[in-house]
Amino acid sequence: MELYVIKCGEDYVRVKPDRYAVCGLDKASVFPADRIGTVQAHVRRMRRESRFAAAAIYRLKITATPLDGTPPPADER
Repeated sequence: MELYVIKCGEDYVRVKPDRYAVCGLDKASVFPADRIGTVQAHVRRMRRESRFAAAAIYRLKITATPLDGTPPPADER
């Protein structure tokens, strides 16, 4: 699964209706692949503000594996 986040330097970005806030990954806004246009629009707006000039889109690749180490079912490989 691929998701997208916005980073600004070492920080991640939370998108709020009225502002952008820097935060850790645990609070960052995460977008599915079908919303890449929305993410790109946010980055364009953010780059216009001097404190977000370094805003960039990052791809998160998510994999789910059992914690106990057992192999996943054949249909999930």
